[in-house]
Amino acid sequence: MKKRRNERKISQRALAKASGVSFAYIQQLEKGLKKNPSLDILNKIADALDISLDELLNDESTSFSSRLIAAILRMDYISLALPIDTDFANGREFIEKGGNPEEYNFEIIRSHTEISINSLKKCIEENEELEIDDQLKLIVFWDRYKWEDDGIELEEFYHQNINRINKNPVISSKIKTLLYGGITKNDIEKLVDLLEKYNFKINISNKNDESILSIYNNENPIITESESNLVPVYNEILNKIDSYAKFIIEDELKKLKKD
Repeated sequence: MKKRRNERKISQRALAKASGVSFAYIQQLEKGLKKNPSLDILNKIADALDISLDELLNDESTSFSSRLIAAILRMDYISLALPIDTDFANGREFIEKGGNPEEYNFEIIRSHTEISINSLKKCIEENEELEIDDQLKLIVFWDRYKWEDDGIELEEFYHQNINRINKNPVISSKIKTLLYGGITKNDIEKLVDLLEKYNFKINISNKNDESILSIYNNENPIITESESNLVPVYNEILNKIDSYAKFIIEDELKKLKKD
């Protein structure tokens, strides 16, 4: 926030006045004494600085989920979704009952992804990460409902966050598939695709700046291992699957010959 304020040559007092947030609170935020400002305050500060919420949150300490949600909130599908529009079920009723239009934007995301509004807000206000499955739901939602020149593009977001995205092969694979048809996958992303194809479940965590994959079959844990140790396994698995597939093909051809 301080960096953006200084770029625009705005004093703390001027920012406080423009945003309607107290001068003391602005000072405390910049000193790190206030850790969890509300989404309402963050939006007011972003508006006063004439930047988007994701630009305000764009630093290395901000969670990936926070950046993702903030970018999605800039979509025209979200920002132009007026409650009186008949395309959005119960929108008029939502406002008539005292609902906040900002809340309605989160309601649109929730209705498509089934991620609770509290979880979405908590990511931004408390800098927490969503589960990988929920991050994937947000990415798919974004890709499905984007319009041309619609806020920040998914590809631009990918390049802005490429280092963080590439540390998570599940997220990386999904985004690359949506953007490029999956052409640029590395071996660990291919392994994840292969495991998902055969209905394995993968959870990703991070330890010492390296991705750790936990692999399950029917909720039963199989292995938890680092990405670097799993990479060599990919070709071994692939070769065995290919050999097995070749055996099946040959067997079916022989059956046809007998018939």
